[in-house]
Amino acid sequence: MSEVKRYDMAEYGGGMDVIFEGDFVFFEDFDRVTAERDAALAELKRYQSLFNQAQKAIDRLNELHRKRIDALQQRLTEADDRADSAIAFVTRLIECAGGQPSIATGYLRDILDALKPAEGDGDEI
Repeated sequence: MSEVKRYDMAEYGGGMDVIFEGDFVFFEDFDRVTAERDAALAELKRYQSLFNQAQKAIDRLNELHRKRIDALQQRLTEADDRADSAIAFVTRLIECAGGQPSIATGYLRDILDALKPAEGDGDEI
C-alpha cells in the first residue's frame, strides 16, 4: 500500500475560514488506498481459503494414513497369531514323536526353526 499524503487544513486553507481543523486527504488518495486495502483483504481471504483446503486435505491424508497403519498392524497381529499357532502345532507334533529321531521329526524341527521369529521381535523403532 502506498502512502497517502495528508494535508493540514489550516495550511491548505490559505487564510479562508476553516470549518474544521485537522488533517485531510484528497478523496482520490482515500479511494485508491481503500481499493488497495480491499484487494489485499480479498487476496488474504483467498489465501485463507486455500490454506483451509490444504489443511483439510492434510487432515484427510493423515486419517487415511492412520487407518492404513491400523489395518497393517491388524494384519501383522493376525499373521503373528497364525505363526504362533503353527509353532505350537509343530511343537506338539515333535512331542508326539516322543523324541524319536526320524526324517519327519527332522523336517518338523526345520519347520519349527523357520517359524520362530528372528533376533529381536520386530517391534523396535
